[in-house]
Amino acid sequence: MKIYAPRLFRVGRFTGPSCIAIADGKIAAILDPDATGDDAIYLDRGFLAPGLIDLHNNGAFGVDCAAADPAEIHRLARSLARCGVTTFLPTIITAPIANLHESARRIRAAIDAAPPDIASMPGLHLEGPFLSPAKRGAHREDWLRLPASAALDTLLADDAMRGALRLITLAPELPDALDAIRRLTNASIAVSLGHADADAEQASRGSEAGARLVTHVFNAMRPLHHRDPGLAGIALADNCVFACLIVDGIHVDPIALRLAFAAAGPRAVAVTDSAAVAGLEDGATAEFGGAPAILRDGAARRPDGSLCGAAITLDEGLR
Repeated sequence: MKIYAPRLFRVGRFTGPSCIAIADGKIAAILDPDATGDDAIYLDRGFLAPGLIDLHNNGAFGVDCAAADPAEIHRLARSLARCGVTTFLPTIITAPIANLHESARRIRAAIDAAPPDIASMPGLHLEGPFLSPAKRGAHREDWLRLPASAALDTLLADDAMRGALRLITLAPELPDALDAIRRLTNASIAVSLGHADADAEQASRGSEAGARLVTHVFNAMRPLHHRDPGLAGIALADNCVFACLIVDGIHVDPIALRLAFAAAGPRAVAVTDSAAVAGLEDGATAEFGGAPAILRDGAARRPDGSLCGAAITLDEGLR
């Protein structure tokens, strides 16, 4: 089979027109546009891109990953697939441990019963509760915890959480955080550094302990300063970590995005950090992390106007 497209997104840039040849369900070749034939599918608009992967998606289209039942999670995954997102990590933010366990059970049930026409869900991303109170952002302070061994025991005591958890965001400067990073990575759970007031040395120690990502660079961390680069500086300079950036043009100014993608190169990862109001009309409201989230001025915001998530899908961010 061949697919003709007026534009392709390939190796980080737009090209085209061109033709993709597919054999046995895989891309076999990229051909000259004149190589199309009777078996070709012709796209007359838009662009053709590899399947998009969103590592940080709290929800969209009225679905909150933390509260959704399996059918609602499937509806979210089907809607994302229509936006070119072929894989995503349902993300849940800080909540009481019992609530996190219940969310994990629903997500695990959704993964186990996933139909073939939806975006793939390799597991869940847990953002919290081991975050810095000083950089908690939209996370409730009374629900934050320190990553002590006993707290990890409690979190991982639930079978569904242990089975579904693929990525966890934590602050590396917290007491016991480095031991927690080692324990989690040894259990094949990836660790991302974020919601942190860490200086560069503390962030580097997190990387050395095994963390391999940084959650929404520039957001919910100390600002990048030429004498105090902090976690943001490590995200851009440390070749061992991938720098995840919210690409809505609101959470991070487009100039800062250009600088970050230039600095990190192939380690830069576009994410949405979308909330349930993403894809809805302006003024839409949903509960998110124990408080209201309102779609206003292009992003999810608390009633006081502070940011609490994005309102884009990943294809919009790519554009």
